[in-house]
Amino acid sequence: MAAANMTFRVDTDLRDEFFAVAQNQHVPASQVLRELMRGYVAKNKPVISDAERVARTEAVNGAVASTGLEGLTAGTNFRTATQRFISGEITIEELGAVALAGRTGNL
Repeated sequence: MAAANMTFRVDTDLRDEFFAVAQNQHVPASQVLRELMRGYVAKNKPVISDAERVARTEAVNGAVASTGLEGLTAGTNFRTATQRFISGEITIEELGAVALAGRTGNL
């Protein structure tokens, strides 16, 4: 893995306190920053890729259009579930369960 340097500005008092706490815990400050960065990335990176999001959107739109031709309409629960599926929060199986639960003329 290639290494890179980062330079950024931080309040002097915060920097001094940060280094002091890291030193008291016998942990290199750079290690603490790397761990903070890894945690931030893990918490905030997209669950699925942009390409997968596009594919899921197209699949949902196709399914809704197909069922619309059969006289079915997408209810609130299903629309909410489709957005959760597109964003990667739920699986296709979970989306299918929502669709099956609403099979009374509405999805």
